[in-house]
Amino acid sequence: MRPEVSVVISTYNRADSLLAAVSSVLVQDPAPAYELIVVDNNCADETAERIQQLARRDERLRYVFEPRQGVSHGRNAGVAAARGSIIAFTDDDVSVESNWIAEIRKAFEAKPDHGCIGGRVLPRWPSPPPSWLKERHWAPLALLDYGQEQTIDAANRRCLITANMAVRREVFDRIGYFRAALQKTAASVCSMEDRDLQERYWRAGGRCWFNPRMIVYAAVQPERLTKSYHRRWRFQHGELHAMMRDPELEASKFRLFGLPGHIVRRAATASLRAGALSLIGNRDKAFDSEAEMCFYAGFIRGRIAARFRETALSL
Repeated sequence: MRPEVSVVISTYNRADSLLAAVSSVLVQDPAPAYELIVVDNNCADETAERIQQLARRDERLRYVFEPRQGVSHGRNAGVAAARGSIIAFTDDDVSVESNWIAEIRKAFEAKPDHGCIGGRVLPRWPSPPPSWLKERHWAPLALLDYGQEQTIDAANRRCLITANMAVRREVFDRIGYFRAALQKTAASVCSMEDRDLQERYWRAGGRCWFNPRMIVYAAVQPERLTKSYHRRWRFQHGELHAMMRDPELEASKFRLFGLPGHIVRRAATASLRAGALSLIGNRDKAFDSEAEMCFYAGFIRGRIAARFRETALSL
């Protein structure tokens, strides 16, 4: 039977957590006809052996090898191999609810004019999180909860994430696949290929939907509970935004050395606020401003670096 939904997991050297993720997908009840495609993104551990062994026992499970390193390459290989009209994504350290696929189909049936559906990504904490790590700092942890169901589009530019997102096949046919230039690399902690995909879809007039009943759970890695990790993530997030040229960030009444003026102003304001809050001992609030400052600093560095590259190429 041809599957209605294809689930794609791209994985790299996480054989143990991958098996738990695979198991959660394969115990869906109730669910439409579906397949699970595990993309081995050039793993050096036991991923290939374990998944191929499981696939011999469950015909819904398919193994695909993608030698080009990077999650965008892996997901794109999964999209190319998928047979379903709906392509759902989750990660190799995530477990999905037993009604996850049923909720995906139900949402698409209720919203025939929406090409992308996403849901909640809730944490499995390794230990109690620190006091400063409020929900507003969930983005670096790849966690997400927008509360009420809602349309997400050019007028409400929230980002769904590929730990819990499903896309109609026709969307990829219309706007293309994930852009590898925005994927996370060995030297980075941040990526924006999912945001970029949605931005392109919005510009083409598309709409997404947030379904709070579509739930997955992500294991939070202990090193991500540190301020140093969050500073690094925010800085790289700013660099990627500079590369993407987000229309909201680019809009400005004046420019300074090619930078939107409000970016420079916000960076200075956040820096001063962080210092003032630190002086009065409000460390949690100070870190909120510090995280904001890191984002704008990354944006400024990314834009300046791009200008130097452009100048060098023109010489």
